[in-house]
Amino acid sequence: MIDLNKVLFKYENSNSQPFQLKIDELKIPTGSKIFIHGPSGSGKTTFLEILGGVLLPQSGQVKILNTDFMKTSARQRDAFRADHIGFIFQNFNLISYLSVQENILLPCFFSKSSKQPHPKIPIWIEKLGLQNFLQTSVSQLSHGQQQRVALLRALAASPEIILADEPTSALDSQLRDVFMNALLELINEEKKTLLFVSHDESLQKYFDQSIDIRKYSATSGET
Repeated sequence: MIDLNKVLFKYENSNSQPFQLKIDELKIPTGSKIFIHGPSGSGKTTFLEILGGVLLPQSGQVKILNTDFMKTSARQRDAFRADHIGFIFQNFNLISYLSVQENILLPCFFSKSSKQPHPKIPIWIEKLGLQNFLQTSVSQLSHGQQQRVALLRALAASPEIILADEPTSALDSQLRDVFMNALLELINEEKKTLLFVSHDESLQKYFDQSIDIRKYSATSGET
């Protein structure tokens, strides 16, 4: 599913210390649920962006679903993400002038294989309390509601891999549990692979494995 070998990513910024991730070997099989943790600036988001093909390392192999990102163009990686990877961002990255429904279904329009929305999307919409807001602009939603829309958008096109970057940071404890239960129910039923970044150590109980990203961080710096 995910196979990293001799990966070296370096990032230098004149306003911060040099930073690098060095991963000699990392294999993540299909259906894994991985909790990724570490202090701010240790490389968690950078790691997810490498797995998603947003960033390329300076050297090594990043192989996702038998596709080697180091041998693909930026356009090919964009198309690959649309078909196979769902992102849940900390800052949502929703389209403010679109409705809730349009934001949720957006990945299906970008998919080259013209994927239909996942058949359980209506169930998730109801479970997450969004059924009365489908035609509402996301700019009119609360912080927590926007995060739930971001979750459904990541799941809409049935990607094999979900990359989640601090997805529960805007939710209270009750909504956090609803979010986690809905996400993990789908992950478990369909054997999807989940890599989940969070500072909330209490969420670690939901996962099969945890990775302290500092294991791969040679130095500290801004990510």
